[in-house]
Amino acid sequence: MADAASADASANGAPQSVAEDVARLADVLAKASVVPSPAAPISARRVGKKGKATKGNLVTAPKNSVSQTQTPSLSDVQRTVSGVLGKGTSASITGDDLGWSADSLVSGNLALSADGLTATGTGASGHKAHAGAKQDAQYGGVVGAVRFSPHSGTHHFSIFVRDPIDDAYWIGICYPEEAGFFPDVPPKSNPHCIVWSGGSGSSGGRPGTVRLHSEKFREQPRYSDQAVVGIVVDTDVGDLSFWINGSQVIEFSGSTAGKVCAPFFSCTGSVAGPAATLMRWPLARDYSSANSDRAAAALEGASANMAGTVEIDGSILEGGGQVLRVSLAAAALTQTPIHVTRIRAGRGNPGLGHQHATGARLVAQGCGAVIEPESLLYGAHLEGVTTMRLWPGVRGVEGGRFVADTQSAGAVTLLLQAALPCFLMGQPREDVHLELRGGTNVRGAPSIEYFQHVLVPLIERMGVRTGSISTDVVSRGWYPTGGGEVRVLISPACRLNPLVLVERGEITKVRGVVVASLLARKHAKAAAEFARQAICETFDGKVLPSQVSVRILLEESLPTSQDRTCEQQESSSSEADDRKAPTFKQRRQMAKERAAMTDAAMQCQLILTTTTGAVHAADCLLETAKNRGAVDPTDLANTAVKRLAESWGSRGCVDEHTMDQLILFMALAHGRSEVLCNAESSISSLHLTTAIHFTTMLTGATFNVTTNADGTRHVSCLGVGWVNE
Repeated sequence: MADAASADASANGAPQSVAEDVARLADVLAKASVVPSPAAPISARRVGKKGKATKGNLVTAPKNSVSQTQTPSLSDVQRTVSGVLGKGTSASITGDDLGWSADSLVSGNLALSADGLTATGTGASGHKAHAGAKQDAQYGGVVGAVRFSPHSGTHHFSIFVRDPIDDAYWIGICYPEEAGFFPDVPPKSNPHCIVWSGGSGSSGGRPGTVRLHSEKFREQPRYSDQAVVGIVVDTDVGDLSFWINGSQVIEFSGSTAGKVCAPFFSCTGSVAGPAATLMRWPLARDYSSANSDRAAAALEGASANMAGTVEIDGSILEGGGQVLRVSLAAAALTQTPIHVTRIRAGRGNPGLGHQHATGARLVAQGCGAVIEPESLLYGAHLEGVTTMRLWPGVRGVEGGRFVADTQSAGAVTLLLQAALPCFLMGQPREDVHLELRGGTNVRGAPSIEYFQHVLVPLIERMGVRTGSISTDVVSRGWYPTGGGEVRVLISPACRLNPLVLVERGEITKVRGVVVASLLARKHAKAAAEFARQAICETFDGKVLPSQVSVRILLEESLPTSQDRTCEQQESSSSEADDRKAPTFKQRRQMAKERAAMTDAAMQCQLILTTTTGAVHAADCLLETAKNRGAVDPTDLANTAVKRLAESWGSRGCVDEHTMDQLILFMALAHGRSEVLCNAESSISSLHLTTAIHFTTMLTGATFNVTTNADGTRHVSCLGVGWVNE
């Protein structure tokens, strides 16, 4: 039979390798008694009543068939073969390149067939999850026995789908050798896989969903029961694609670059019956040659660009996210390709976080860049990735509307650190509208009030027209849910004048704002009053009570992040027994209650200005989500005032945090900028040195930092005279 199939395949022009595989699969049908006789050829036709073609299993060719046989189609043969796989009858095609790995099963939520080709949900509950897990496994997962190493060519496999569950049945690939990978972790929490759920299956039902490194991509194609899904992994260029019935339906370019991949099946553990049969996909070999040209072109293009690429070591100096933000902004403006390695190696959780990946994507979109990993452009956050390449587009920065969503409490002001220089100075023709979503008032980042009332006025002193950078806070985002939204309108500037700020002057006013979440609003009035009194007492003789003002900004309703949190935390009701699963309304209410217990937060932002334009800022943020205690308005106000007094006592014109954010703008200015920075204090770090180092590397500007006798630092820069035209 194999000879007959091969001969027929050759006669029809099919590649010999494909014909051999089809014959091999057909032989399995014969051994499993799916066809009457091993000698009887397999017909590609499905025959119904009166000899008409219809949907159904393969049958032998009718006696009156003109041709003895035709080469069976891939989907026909595989659909029939899959009907008997997993029952111990497929020993003739099992091997190292087929089947699931029994060693990867860490809970009892899935069981393997005797031949190892089929994994089936058991419906059992109470199974222990992987070592270190805090609760029983809600999902079961299994990894393919084969591994696909980087730059090892194109690999293909297929999965026969049985009894899929919308949003709870996932097939695709995983990275089994990455630290932190566990098969039983649900895909929405698993950054080490790319998997596809087929939706409700019917044409009018819910569409499918892809989880790319845990990020959710809605409105994807569907698949249904007994579908044969082909999956192709091109390890040379990092492409991943999904196929149905010989047609490509989904592709993620560059999403697996540099990864060791393997087939992956993940399914809820609460329902019995869902199954996935893993087998080779022979016809996919036809697509290898087409991709090989692209792989060669990509490698050739990468080699050609290497000569002009600047290597950025993300571990030196500050060793955190600022290295990436400064490098991205400067590279996009100067159209310099960069290769960033060891990203955030100086942090306890090295690699990209949501905020860093979102900022990189925003800059790449703005300057029309090619970025690696390419999946960043699809919205993936690639948490933990430590290497990135950026090739800015030849047309420079473009205007228009951009949306950047960290899908976390990642600070929107840190997104602006990377994006603002690009959009302000990168193109003179079109306004830029940014919708930034994430945290507006979170720890470890400037508040949105700081951006509005400290950084923007200083940039306007450099010749940017007042109102060219405007912000509208639509909603607040707090730790841990985020969900804040800020809309920023940027009108491009033609050039920047040098910034000269070397005389402190006398205090003219101290302004403050107390921002409170819904659950902390009752403390806001007390915090504002304590702050006003503490300022008057601390700066007695230097500021009059009439020069002190503290505003209160309150949330009027639950932020939009609550609804997003509900969407992320709810799952299909079919994931659990209908008699035990909470209703949709109950899940929504529980999500709101959980958010209410962790979202009480309040921030006091203080800003001191002088007769010469010097500005000092300090803040204090209290979050019950982190300290698990009540918000103390007295402590909030006193801490903010003490920090402001320390900054003023450091005798500079700006505090150190403000200084490092001005570095890139000083480098772009025409002429020499000079700023007197505070002496080292409790907030001192390597951020300033880091900003100067990488700005100099990528722009060619010359900086000089001199420490005065009183500890203040005189920062001067001869700008490159950037012209936005």
